Amino acid sequence: MTIENLTELFLKPSGWLRSQVEDAPLNASGESLPWFTYGAIEFLHQVVKPADCVFEYGAGFSTLWWQNKVNRVYSVEHDQAWCERLGEKLQPNVSLFNVEIDQPISPDNMAHLAPFFKRQRRTDWPYDPEKIIRRGLADERFLAYAHHILEIGELFDFIVIDGMARRLCTFLAVNYLKPTGFIILDNSNRSDYDLAYILLEEAGFRQIPFWGLVPGANFLTCTSFFTRSLERLPSSLFVGNSFGLPEY
Repeated sequence: MTIENLTELFLKPSGWLRSQVEDAPLNASGESLPWFTYGAIEFLHQVVKPADCVFEYGAGFSTLWWQNKVNRVYSVEHDQAWCERLGEKLQPNVSLFNVEIDQPISPDNMAHLAPFFKRQRRTDWPYDPEKIIRRGLADERFLAYAHHILEIGELFDFIVIDGMARRLCTFLAVNYLKPTGFIILDNSNRSDYDLAYILLEEAGFRQIPFWGLVPGANFLTCTSFFTRSLERLPSSLFVGNSFGLPEY
């Protein structure tokens, strides 16, 4: 396949080129997409239901996508400026919570997190302090952020882990998912999150990894779905892609 073929058959109709130009995950029509791999996005189209309830660790373009697909979305985000910018685009079925870094947490709430910190886990990283935070590895600094899922008071069909303190968030997420639901761990190609994978395996989850490109980016990554149930998996029927890509 030539570059010209690749452009006409995928990069343009998928919105990859538009996403690169606008520095945002978009389809060819300019509608928001989750910043997940394309295979993961296609899988979502097959398993998401209008009555679903979603919790996101890390709000963003995925929030704009979810709000048009499901009944309720709860998102926790640490960046106040980003919350203000995103809030202007949100529909009434979205609740966005700004829980910033180093927010205090009560002793009772800390008790829910204490078993995680007793686990053996890696704490030394070859990154500068800002990258440790950005990569979602600064567990001790996002206690209130991670704990926020308990404050909603319900179970979820999807829990997205794509923000801060990803290992700590995984520790909590396994107990707040419906029996047929999915935990979505983005950037699951990173070995940094090794404890998250151990926690998921211990809780009886199976992984469905989707390797590939994300909108606008030129590197390979992975978005993984974790589930305990086969109930939501699509039946053995042909389903065309959601982007209208031509068959070849």
